[in-house]
Amino acid sequence: FISTAMGTSMGTVAAIAPIAVGVGEQTDIPLALLLGVVMSGAMFGDNLSMISDTTIAATRTQGCEMKDKFRMNLLIALPAALVTLALLWFAGASGQVVRHEEYQFIRVIPYLAILVMALAGVNVFIVLLAGIVFTGAVGIASVDGYTPIRWCKDIYSGFVGMNEIMVLSMLVNSLYNIVDSLFVAQISEDAMTALSLVFPIQNFANAIAIGFGIGINAMIALYLGAGDRKKAETAATHGMALSLIHGILITILSIAIMPGFLRRFTGDESLISSGITYSTIVFLFATINMAALAFEKMFQAVGRMKVTMVALIFGCVCNIILDPILIFGLGPVPALGIAGAALATGIGQLLSLCVYLVVYARTELPIRLRRSCLCPDAALDGKLYAIGVPAILNLALPSLLVTFLNGLLAAFSQSYVVVLGIYYKLQTFLYLPANGIVQGMRPLIGYNYGAKEHARVKKLYELTLIMSAAIMAAGTVICLFASRPLMQMFTSSPETIAYGETALRIICLGFIVSAVSTTSSGALEGLGKGAESLVISLCRYIIFIMPLAAVLCHFLGANGVWHAFWVTEVLSALVAYPVYRKAVAKR
Repeated sequence: FISTAMGTSMGTVAAIAPIAVGVGEQTDIPLALLLGVVMSGAMFGDNLSMISDTTIAATRTQGCEMKDKFRMNLLIALPAALVTLALLWFAGASGQVVRHEEYQFIRVIPYLAILVMALAGVNVFIVLLAGIVFTGAVGIASVDGYTPIRWCKDIYSGFVGMNEIMVLSMLVNSLYNIVDSLFVAQISEDAMTALSLVFPIQNFANAIAIGFGIGINAMIALYLGAGDRKKAETAATHGMALSLIHGILITILSIAIMPGFLRRFTGDESLISSGITYSTIVFLFATINMAALAFEKMFQAVGRMKVTMVALIFGCVCNIILDPILIFGLGPVPALGIAGAALATGIGQLLSLCVYLVVYARTELPIRLRRSCLCPDAALDGKLYAIGVPAILNLALPSLLVTFLNGLLAAFSQSYVVVLGIYYKLQTFLYLPANGIVQGMRPLIGYNYGAKEHARVKKLYELTLIMSAAIMAAGTVICLFASRPLMQMFTSSPETIAYGETALRIICLGFIVSAVSTTSSGALEGLGKGAESLVISLCRYIIFIMPLAAVLCHFLGANGVWHAFWVTEVLSALVAYPVYRKAVAKR
């Protein structure tokens, strides 16, 4: 009943499982049986719910009514439920209720109201909104000390929960980046330098994959929302085919340009050789990475976020396990050095792709990749690139910046290049989780803006800003008071550690204020205002920081580059907030 009314099996399990455990502790009923009953009952109710996210997605993509899905699910699940009830009845024994607790019927009213409205065919968004209102009203009326403020805090907790999967995925990815660099740093500082020099091109390749994937995601979601499954499948098929072509081109071009690119920053032939070895292996896996990221965006477009999280975790964990084995050798596996690090990265990407392929082959999705959809469609391809190219530019700008800063820092010492590479590894552990929160905000702020709920848009923006600023404040404290241990994780060179301590303590001064730019940029993307978002990114990665770094390093040496970071964040924030306010004001 609860699962049918709430439309969530996992929420029901979270609510009822503790009660089942309590019953098991007070009786001789096996705990496994109790939890099995909870899980199966929750799934049964979720299948019959008319406000479940899977129900909404299924009916809209398959072009059927909710009552049709309810009837079909009932025919499938009811016989199994009846058989289960019969088995439990005959397998059970008599018992005695040792204590009878009072209950308040008023607290059941929100569930009944949701169930009745859903069965009556009321619009699902009205049903969900009414459920929130009814629950708040009943709580205020029947629970001592429950106030409207407490109700709002509970709604806030629900908003935070929507971001958990995205934030976890970002944290896993950033952890992989740091651990990967830790193992490479144990080879030698030259290996870490080579990794830092290759990073801009590697990041640019990822930007193409992710940015174009955003275009695939948007077009699939758009056509599914419009009920055009055929067009959505065409978008997915064209997107995958173009992603594979991008991967092949990136492999050829990146391997070809890498020797000349590395020689722009160093004349050390052993360092250049290490960089070529690492990049060649990494870019041989570019097509696999492109396919994996295209699948990721395809699964996200149909609401299968948990699949993408599992695929990411499998790939990252595999990479972390293989790094020490392939780099330093183990048993019959020879020590491959920096080539082992690259191979571990590629195998991790391959494993992620395998997870997607297995899930795609063994489960039903609202869309499929079809050979019949490969017919030329210039208009559709144009739309994919129209959305993907701005996203690629946004993601690729850091690569351009790192290349520029490497050129400035290499004139002082290769140690500064290493410091910059270490900083970019460390900062992902802050910015990626914050970006996960921003990603959770995007659909909510877009929906409320479209519904002309401008007060909610403002509240969402402010809430995301506060949460992002809190993460960045934690990062500021860590960099101020633990900069030396952080640097010692990656290098044992006293000179590099000293340079890195200074760099982290200077750069972190701009962390908190950077939340304004990242939140504003994400909000603008959620509102469909990609051009305004790109303006903010250009300010952060080109317009302000490049001239500032070039000028300040003449007066302050390499430290001028570090000061350019926090000054840029302040200036970008002064631009970002007015740009956001102006865009929102255009109603």
